[in-house]
Amino acid sequence: MLVIYQCSFQSGFMSRPDIAQIPCTENVLSLDIEYDDPFWFGIIFAQNKKEEIKKKLEYKKIVEYKIVETEYGSIVIAARKLIPEWDKLKLPKDRSVLGHYTEHECFDMNNE
Repeated sequence: MLVIYQCSFQSGFMSRPDIAQIPCTENVLSLDIEYDDPFWFGIIFAQNKKEEIKKKLEYKKIVEYKIVETEYGSIVIAARKLIPEWDKLKLPKDRSVLGHYTEHECFDMNNE
């Protein structure tokens, strides 16, 4: 697998009402997160078979993904919710101090 692009969002995305109105289809990844929860997002190119890719994703505890098969391999778009610092420290989630939380779970995929 070759990781083409990946990034972690420490404080999610800002809420946008116009985005929330777009109906979800099965082609859209939908994580069960609030707008300020941290998550990992990756775009991966793989020449492995689809079943091998699924096994690797499940091993890494990635449950939200889409696999697009092409002539040259598969493109995988994947997302994973990260464990936020407030959960790790067993603190209540306080939106007034969310910018101070910076030690969320680290996660990345290696080329294999």
